[in-house]
Amino acid sequence: MAIYAPKPKLGIIDKKVLLLLSELLIPRSGIQGRNYSTRSVPLSDVEAETLLNLLQLLLENSNFRAKLTFVDCVFDVNRISEAKYAYFSGSLAAGRKGAMLTRRWLEFYARIGMGVESKVNIDYMTFDHFMKMEEKLLKELGLDVRVRSILLDIINQQKKEIENARAGQFPVLNTYEVVFTPIVSLLKNAQKETALLPAHKLVSLITVIGNASVLFTSRDWEILGAVSSLAGCVVNVMTPDR
Repeated sequence: MAIYAPKPKLGIIDKKVLLLLSELLIPRSGIQGRNYSTRSVPLSDVEAETLLNLLQLLLENSNFRAKLTFVDCVFDVNRISEAKYAYFSGSLAAGRKGAMLTRRWLEFYARIGMGVESKVNIDYMTFDHFMKMEEKLLKELGLDVRVRSILLDIINQQKKEIENARAGQFPVLNTYEVVFTPIVSLLKNAQKETALLPAHKLVSLITVIGNASVLFTSRDWEILGAVSSLAGCVVNVMTPDR
């Protein structure tokens, strides 16, 4: 299956957040790969305040919050109608024509692994193909090669859990509460104590924010966006803080 170039749609705030997170994640002591996944990253007062302000601005963006909710609904069998409505709304807002949206939705739902009973005969996106696409997107986003390596390694460590999550064997998603709330809480308390952020939580943030940029853009990349956002939640939940 060929992998064509993604066309991520990032706002000014999205770009600033990703840049700062990437700078924080670059190994400061030469530690890379698997060992780095359990390391805490220290933030200066300025870095903590800047990151907090940027995240709060991002979370005030209704379009971004809608994408978080969409991913939550997609992987919850009890919220299929909400997911379909959000898919149509997001696609129309992105300039797609409504005539093909029903078929596009069925293809999307089948390829992420949820539409088992779909009448559409579409290949399931394998984990290996997902990882190749993720690598291409991270490069397109302009992330440092060291950051890309850390992200891909940490995500790959959770392969089994991510595949289980795609099969519905994962708690009901709430991306906002799982990925963003813990970081915002830590940053708000940074003045009382040194801000130390576990590296895997930075990975989760980059994964979710970066992949939200390709939701509702094209067939393959919106699938990648949804699966990667799920992966970001799994990484955050399954990787120990220390």
